[in-house]
Amino acid sequence: QFDLYAYFIPYYTVSFETNGGNAIDSLKVLSGNKIEKPLDPVKEGYIFKAWYYNGEEFDFNKDVISFDQTLYAKYYIEMSFDTLGGEEINSVLIDEGSQFDTTQYVANKDEKYFVFWTLNGSKVSKETYYYENTMFTAYYLDIKHSWLDDYNWHIDDNLKLVLDKYNGSDSNIIIPNGVHILGERVYEGCDFITSISLSDTVFEINSFAFNDCSIKELYIPLTVTKLLPSSLAGINNTLENPQACLYKTNNLSSTVSSIV
Repeated sequence: QFDLYAYFIPYYTVSFETNGGNAIDSLKVLSGNKIEKPLDPVKEGYIFKAWYYNGEEFDFNKDVISFDQTLYAKYYIEMSFDTLGGEEINSVLIDEGSQFDTTQYVANKDEKYFVFWTLNGSKVSKETYYYENTMFTAYYLDIKHSWLDDYNWHIDDNLKLVLDKYNGSDSNIIIPNGVHILGERVYEGCDFITSISLSDTVFEINSFAFNDCSIKELYIPLTVTKLLPSSLAGINNTLENPQACLYKTNNLSSTVSSIV
C-alpha cells in the first residue's frame, strides 16, 4: 500500500516595466523555468539597450524564475554635437540617466578657437545627468589662439572672455574683437607698455587694470559701460592727453581726467 501526495510547482509572474515604451504583457512561468525574451519595447527617440533586474542585465539564456519579479527596460540616448560649421563629430550613445564628459571632444573650425561645449546657452557641466537625446553647441572665440598665448584668461558664467594677467613683452597692445572684460590688475607692473587700444567688444574694465604702468596712449571705446574710478587707478601719470582715452565721448572724460 502506498500513500500518494500531490506535489505542486508554483507559478510566478514576470512583469515588464518599459519605462515609457509600449506596454508588454506579463508572463506566468513555472518555478525554475526560463523565459523567452520579448520583443524589444519601442520608445520614441530612444534606442533599447536591455532588460535589467536588481541593477544587473537579465540573461534570458541562463536566468531562471523562482519568484515574482519585474524586469526594467533600459535605453540608450544620443549625444550629438553642433560644431557651427566646423568639422563634423559623430554622435555618441550613452545610457539614459548617466553623465557624459564633453571635454573628450574638440571642435575644429578655421580661424576659430574652440573653448568648450554649451547646452541651452550655458557651459556644460560634467555633473549633469542626461535623460533624453541632447545636442551640444560649440563655443568659439573670435580670436586666434596665438594671441591668447600671452595671457592668463577664462570664460565667465555669461560666456564672456576675461583677460586675467598679461605675460607678454609687447610695448604696444592692441586688444582684438572677441575680448569682453579686462580683469583686475591684468597689466599691473607692465611698465614697458606705452600704448593700449581696446576693441569695441570690450565693455568692462576692472580695478587697477593698468596699475604701475607708464602708458602714454590709452584708447577706450564707447562700448565700455563699466569703468570705475579705480579702473584706471595706478597709472604713472604719463598719459599725454587724458581726453584721448575716449573715442569722442564726454560722459566719461571727467572721470578719466580726475584719475590721471
